[in-house]
Amino acid sequence: MASARISKAGFCLAAFMLLCGGPLLAQETPGAPGTPGTPSNNQGTQTNPGTMPNPAGTMPGRSTTMPDNSNMSGMGNTSMEDKHFMKSAMEGDMAEIQLSELALQKSSNDQVKQFAQRMIDDHTKLDAQIKPMATQAGVEAPAELSAKHKAAVAKLQTLSGDQFDREYIKDMVNDHREVDQAFQSEGTAAKSPDLKSAVTQAEPIVAEHLRMAQDIEKSMKGKTSSM
Repeated sequence: MASARISKAGFCLAAFMLLCGGPLLAQETPGAPGTPGTPSNNQGTQTNPGTMPNPAGTMPGRSTTMPDNSNMSGMGNTSMEDKHFMKSAMEGDMAEIQLSELALQKSSNDQVKQFAQRMIDDHTKLDAQIKPMATQAGVEAPAELSAKHKAAVAKLQTLSGDQFDREYIKDMVNDHREVDQAFQSEGTAAKSPDLKSAVTQAEPIVAEHLRMAQDIEKSMKGKTSSM
């Protein structure tokens, strides 16, 4: 795995509040011991479980950190548009994950496979962050992909080799372009303070996903034209 603002993916993100992130994808700052509402760290330095550094040899880009969004006092002001955005975003996450899992199975291109793994990692963590916000706002997670995303999965299942890689990356470029626009819009229009903060901090991650997909697409076109 819709709103017109995020109809093609991510709606990825819908990466989020990711890609590759707010209550969704912001950098967490451990609080000082004794601060109300902030966990103390009395056992030395610990690895932040939400941090997603790029392993050696994988796609370059920012490390993605999932913050603690357990305090969501601003979700009470959620509008119908905010709710629609969250549902579409969750469907987009589902779509990005399924399409990228297919890429891991079918692609033999290392660059494509690394990108696909990054999409799975980022959108899985993004989805885990947005669902509590959606639940508090009374929004149910989608049970299945949209018709558009089902069609995209079905088409990719029939392809292989370079043809599969080109189609998958084309989908990722188109999806993330629309998702990034939707996140920019929602970051301005959101009525919920928590959602606004999350979307605003997630948007740069979505934009990075788009840039990565565009770079791969360009490299593929360059190889085709040189043959």
